[in-house]
Amino acid sequence: FLSLFNAASPENDLKWPFWAGDRGPRERHRERTLEALRWFKKHDVPVRGHVFVWASAKRLPKEIVSLIGTSRQKDIPGLVREHIRGLSAATAGLVSEWDVLNEPFNNHEL
Repeated sequence: FLSLFNAASPENDLKWPFWAGDRGPRERHRERTLEALRWFKKHDVPVRGHVFVWASAKRLPKEIVSLIGTSRQKDIPGLVREHIRGLSAATAGLVSEWDVLNEPFNNHEL
């Protein structure tokens, strides 16, 4: 890796459904992701985080999708802020920059 690349962006590891545990054991996934981010940091490889929020129902965690169109939909903005705070705190010092909102022209579920 180090002989071919000078930056990294974990493709799915930081996306909300993966981080939330929708795609496998949450704690195992998070620890594996953080281990990779620590490796990049150790080797001075800047990391671009992708992505805090992807406002497509197909790309949101099941918990959020289940609230869309219900009386609890009003809770979603707070959950989005909580997610961003939690993910940014967990990766503080390991991620150089973030994609905050992915494909906003095509995705409007939030």
